[in-house]
Amino acid sequence: MSPDGCKVTGGCPPSDLGAPLETWMAIVGGTPTNVAGTGHCGWLAFYAALLNESNELQEPSPQTAEAARNLKRLVINGMLSNLRDECRLKPEEMEAELRASGSTPREEASLEEKCCALADHYAAQRKQAMRSYMPLNFWVRPAHLKAMAMHARESLYVLDVRQNGATTAQMYAYTDQKLPDGENIETRVNQPMESGMAIQMLQELVGAGALPLVLILRWTEAGNHFQAVTYDQEQHAEYMDQYDEYINARNGILEKYGCSRLDVQPYDRVKTTRAAAKELKIIRRAVKKLKASSNGKVEEEAETRQSTGRNENSQRSALEEPGKDVEPRDTEGKQRTMQPGRQLSSQTAVNESEGGLEKAVKRMVQQQQQIAFGRTQK
Repeated sequence: MSPDGCKVTGGCPPSDLGAPLETWMAIVGGTPTNVAGTGHCGWLAFYAALLNESNELQEPSPQTAEAARNLKRLVINGMLSNLRDECRLKPEEMEAELRASGSTPREEASLEEKCCALADHYAAQRKQAMRSYMPLNFWVRPAHLKAMAMHARESLYVLDVRQNGATTAQMYAYTDQKLPDGENIETRVNQPMESGMAIQMLQELVGAGALPLVLILRWTEAGNHFQAVTYDQEQHAEYMDQYDEYINARNGILEKYGCSRLDVQPYDRVKTTRAAAKELKIIRRAVKKLKASSNGKVEEEAETRQSTGRNENSQRSALEEPGKDVEPRDTEGKQRTMQPGRQLSSQTAVNESEGGLEKAVKRMVQQQQQIAFGRTQK
C-alpha cells in the first residue's frame, strides 16, 4: 500500500461492470481535478468539488490547507453531533468503522464504550493538519462520505474506477428515520447504483440544470486515490446564483429513481459545533459512569468474598475451640436456623458435625459402663 493514496476500505460493492470513466465525465460535463496524495485526498477532493476549486490542490498552500481543514472540522462536527443515534441505528456500521480506525475496544465492550472509542477517534482526526502524511486509520471512509453529503445538503456521487477502467457509481446521502423510542432523526445513507440507472439519472439532473457533486476514487495496486470533479467557473457561478430554483426539480428526479427527497436547509455551523462538543461530553461521561458502576460492583463482590472467608474461618475456629457456640451466617433465600454447640465435659470438645452429638453420648455411656464394671471386679 502506497502512502501516496487514500483507501476506502468499506462500502457497498458495485452491482454491475459499469462503464468507462469517459462516459460518466461526458454526462456530468466536468473535469477530473487531482489533489495531493498525503492521506488527506478525500478531504481535499471534497473541498475542491464543493467549492469548485482547481488550484493549489496538489501542493496545498497554507491558506488552502487551512480552508480544507476547517471544512473537515465542520463535517466531523456533524458526525459527532448525531453519533449516538447512528450507533444505535446501525451497530454493524459502527463495528466496521471501529475496526478501520484501529481503536477497537475489548470484545465484550458495551455499546457506550464502542461509541466513545469511535468518538475519540473522530475527535483526534478532526485535529490533524492537512499538510502532513496521515496513516491509514485516519483516511476517509464511507461514514465520512455520507457525512460530506449531509454537510453539503445534497447527494454526493462517487465514481469508483477499477484497475481495468470499468467505473461504477455510488450515491451518498441522508434521510429521516425513526429511533426505537419514536424520535425522528436525520441519518446518513449509502446507495450503490446500477450503472444504467445512474447514467440516466445523472443525464436528467444535468439536463435540468444541476451540477452534481462528484468525486472520483481510483483503485490501484499502489494505493487508492480520490479526485474531484470541477466545472467551468462561469457555469458553476451561474448555477450557484440560481441554486434554489433547481431544488424541486432535483428532488423530483431523485424520487423518480427511488431515492429520498433531500432537505436542503443547511445546519447552523455554530450550533453544530456546540452540539458536537456537548455530545462528546455526554458520550465520555456515560462511559465514566459505566466504569465507576462496574468498579463498584467489583469492589462489592471482592468485599463479599472476603467477608464470606472471614465467616467461614470463624466457624471453623469455633468448632475447634472448646465451648465455642457458633451461629452460621444468613443465606439469602433460605430460612435461618440455629445449631448451638454443646460442652459435654471440661476435657472434651465435641465437634457438632453430622453424627457428632450421637457419638459423644455413646462414648459417655461406654465410660459409665466401664466404671461400673471396674467396681464390680473389685
